[in-house]
Amino acid sequence: MQEQWTRWEPIQGLARKYYIDSITDNIDEGFRVVLSESGNAKKTVHVVFRDSVDCYTSTNESYINHLIFSLYERYGDDFYGDWTFFKVLNSDYLKRLSVLSSTISDDAGFTHFVLLASDSMLDIITNYEPEIKFIDLP
Repeated sequence: MQEQWTRWEPIQGLARKYYIDSITDNIDEGFRVVLSESGNAKKTVHVVFRDSVDCYTSTNESYINHLIFSLYERYGDDFYGDWTFFKVLNSDYLKRLSVLSSTISDDAGFTHFVLLASDSMLDIITNYEPEIKFIDLP
């Protein structure tokens, strides 16, 4: 079965496109992603996974051309070009994690989140939803 990408709108009022400003992963504060709105860098969104995450990969936009072409063919330009937040069903990334973990990950109830930003892509694997909040910079 082929991967199925779906737009994810975790909270209302999100801008269509963001840049990833920072990624922080530490034991005390969990896994945090700060995104700035593509048209207004002072408007930020914080994505917080309080208990950290099980797996993540950050990829520069230069290395996802094949994926972008595939998304374009399957869903059209408006689907991925004008949105940042996604979930992936039947994820190839989760399948690779299953092989790497000798199928230990299969029963974890993982979700594959993708932040497809203007300049990069962040894949996140975890078994719970993050906390999302707006923070406007002065």
